[in-house]
Amino acid sequence: MATISKYQTASGATLYRVRYRKPDGRQTDKRGFETRRDAAQFANTVEVSKLTGAYVEPALGKTAIGDLGLAWLDREWGSGALGARQVGWDWFALQLNDGTALMFYALRDRDDTRDQHSAGTWVEASGRSRPLSNDEVAIEVAGHWSNAHGTRYPALWRLRVPALALEVSVRPVLADQELRTTPDYWEGAVDVSGTRAGRSIAGRGYVELVGYAPER
Repeated sequence: MATISKYQTASGATLYRVRYRKPDGRQTDKRGFETRRDAAQFANTVEVSKLTGAYVEPALGKTAIGDLGLAWLDREWGSGALGARQVGWDWFALQLNDGTALMFYALRDRDDTRDQHSAGTWVEASGRSRPLSNDEVAIEVAGHWSNAHGTRYPALWRLRVPALALEVSVRPVLADQELRTTPDYWEGAVDVSGTRAGRSIAGRGYVELVGYAPER
């Protein structure tokens, strides 16, 4: 069972220490808790993790996320706000190997044209961003993929942003990344290659295609 004790630092601050035994029986401790409550919470977590087999050495828990792999954060504020004339969207989120990133959503109207409310964001390697209007981004569909039911999705794109001197091709990592849900839609990983200001560029990204499959 873990125990909690109070101690003072060289500067005179009062902190708390948790002493506990690892799963192999060896005793160890963790210091630096500012309140007894924080120390007790850590102690309880340790004891529960030992009982459930989920114990992880605290030192290993300090491994940076970058050392483990890449992650993707996607925040969507809603999917039910299409206008009466709109039937779906093509959403691109591309991370380029020079540290820049492009996000653009192309809203599709019933007459198969792109809605003027389509827009996006460009993010520089420094983190500074700027909006992208519908007129600034040209998207050409250069290939398609069809599922076993005959639903046809775009499967190769050429994106041009003249204001950024950016021209890239976007290709699915796997053709079949369709999600059979309600409604069905295509969402998956893509590879990016092309040029920016005349220099070769590459990257990876994510594309979401909604409104191509008939309602079930």
